[in-house]
Amino acid sequence: MRLRGPRAAAALLLAGALAGAVPLSSPPAAAEEPPAPGNALEALDGASRAIVERCGPAVVRVDAERVVHLRMILPEGPAREGGIGEAAGVGGAEGRSVEARESVAAAGFLVDAGGLVVTTAAVAGGRPAALRVTFPGGVVREGALVGEDPLSGVALLRVEPVEGVKPLPLADGEAAPGAVTLLLAPSGSHPTLRLGFVTEARRAFGPYDAWLVSSVGVAPGQAGAPLLDARGGVLGLAVPARETVTLSRRAPVLPVEPAARNLEELARQRARVERGAPFATFVPAAELRRIVAGIRERGSVPRGMAGVRIGREVPEVVAVVEGGPAAAAGVREGDLVLSVDGTEVATGEEFGGFIGRRAPGTRVRVGLRSPEGADREAVLLLAELPAPPRPLFNGLGVRESETPPDLSAARFSVAAVPGGRWLLVVTVDPCSAAASAGIEPGDWIAEIEGKPILSEEDYVRVATGVAGTKPEVRVLLYRPGEADRRLLTLK
Repeated sequence: MRLRGPRAAAALLLAGALAGAVPLSSPPAAAEEPPAPGNALEALDGASRAIVERCGPAVVRVDAERVVHLRMILPEGPAREGGIGEAAGVGGAEGRSVEARESVAAAGFLVDAGGLVVTTAAVAGGRPAALRVTFPGGVVREGALVGEDPLSGVALLRVEPVEGVKPLPLADGEAAPGAVTLLLAPSGSHPTLRLGFVTEARRAFGPYDAWLVSSVGVAPGQAGAPLLDARGGVLGLAVPARETVTLSRRAPVLPVEPAARNLEELARQRARVERGAPFATFVPAAELRRIVAGIRERGSVPRGMAGVRIGREVPEVVAVVEGGPAAAAGVREGDLVLSVDGTEVATGEEFGGFIGRRAPGTRVRVGLRSPEGADREAVLLLAELPAPPRPLFNGLGVRESETPPDLSAARFSVAAVPGGRWLLVVTVDPCSAAASAGIEPGDWIAEIEGKPILSEEDYVRVATGVAGTKPEVRVLLYRPGEADRRLLTLK
């Protein structure tokens, strides 16, 4: 049977669009005699193969392992053999801990020729103990976490570049409903391609109001995969439709008495988690571009701030910061937030997410209802939300300081460097390599792998570069009150 009329034209149009030869918006060319169906299908087949061949090498699989610490209470006496105590603080109760490893699989793609890989923040939760990035063909690289953005669910890794692999470009503009979409996801040695269409360009869902929605399905393990347009540009990054976490078989579980074996089973149950979403959602390219730039340049994404405190469940203004954007716009305590830029707001979490998605300096329309019942609209010029201490590099949070640490007990001298800053440890993740090595808040980081650290920028460059991919990293630091510096090894 021959394809005739609109059906034949549609097949050719899609095939040409996949090959990048015919814009999707172009009308089908008139033809007296439509081509044979074999020719149209062959063109479509060739176009899809070309997309996989050109873009596939940049699509990767990301495997993360992270340590899980669980604690149980074993009461003394006969109850100890029967299982786990019901509550902490029971008289005579003895605490025992179990350590295991969880593994999470996701997708990602190369976004920069210098070795930057964008993926889902699911692989970054809990500060992973190991990150492995597998390219098509089997090339494996150890990854270092550059940073993550919990609001959008995006993380950025750095790996040693693979020769010949080119990054995927982010598409310009906003995808229009009905546009062809192609999900390119890792699968064995060759990525798989799945066809769909944009159903919504921007959709509010939870604390984020700019999801791109496509009819293409996202299977478990494919979060972080790129959604491509017909020319191979990235329209968006897949967020988890379903997250599955499994317990590693190599996980050490101690101790071994019966109660601990019960806890091991609890650990296995806790480590198998699945969460579903009603539709396939993606972080749009425009959002992704800002997120990647923010994480790469400063370790976090600049977020807008309204200068109010909002109730968590009911979006009622609890307090207004004096001199902040909300105060300047006339927002008052007791006002109920109805919408942000025309999108309805149901909870305080949604309001915070909607505001946080926008960049500082953006003007935002906020719909309000006064305690007296009158509705009005306020226009806020957003300030910048202060960034928390940066949790980079094996569980460390750091900050710059113009004031040196107390060096009165030191038996060495330090030369002043014009423009240099002191990098001090603010926080240490108790389950991290930094904690195991003995680094503490207040320590001054002088060098990493022999490279002087004179600013937070130096720290980011070294910690997320080659040093971040090594199994052992040497850190030279000084602790106030001691005579000499310490050379610690992070493993």
